Amino acid sequence: MAVVIASSVGFTAVLAHVGRRVPVLAVARSLPAGAVIRAEDLREVRLGVDGPAEYVVRAADEDAVVGKTAVVPLVAGALLTPQEVGNRAGYPPTGKAQVSFAVESGGLPAGLSAGQRVAVFPGAPSAAPAEQSGDASKDNSGVGLVGTVTDVAAPDHDSAASAVTVLVDTAAAGRAARMDKPHVVVLSPAGREVP
Repeated sequence: MAVVIASSVGFTAVLAHVGRRVPVLAVARSLPAGAVIRAEDLREVRLGVDGPAEYVVRAADEDAVVGKTAVVPLVAGALLTPQEVGNRAGYPPTGKAQVSFAVESGGLPAGLSAGQRVAVFPGAPSAAPAEQSGDASKDNSGVGLVGTVTDVAAPDHDSAASAVTVLVDTAAAGRAARMDKPHVVVLSPAGREVP
């Protein structure tokens, strides 16, 4: 009988430890890099944590996070980590630039979301090459560029275009900014093809 009681007490202690959940912080709504984090940007979730919790921010530490800057873009639903919070943005990384495109209906794949690897190609030019000024007409306008989607915003009531923000190589930023009527193509995440 003593063995059964000792076993059940030990089993209960193990279950209590395994089932222990710690309140940690998650991102309640997506934030761009550089945004100041507010209390309403965070939510508490309970997480089973075994061992050191250096990879998450405990809910008890919320005051240390509120008022700080999002070092990188924060995605709604993701657990907040200490490395994502600081005094200034560390994004985009060296050698990269973020470019926003106004993509009209028909130029955007269904279900496009942050994190997808894409190619962006210019659509039909808005003016004939003879009407374009400067060197814009000499700018390899048919050449696409590859990047990673960092944000997709649906069109508002005043516009028929969606705003798509893409992280690209800095060398391609000027070409990307001059791109007219862009079309977005989703690429394989593992591929290395270049359009």
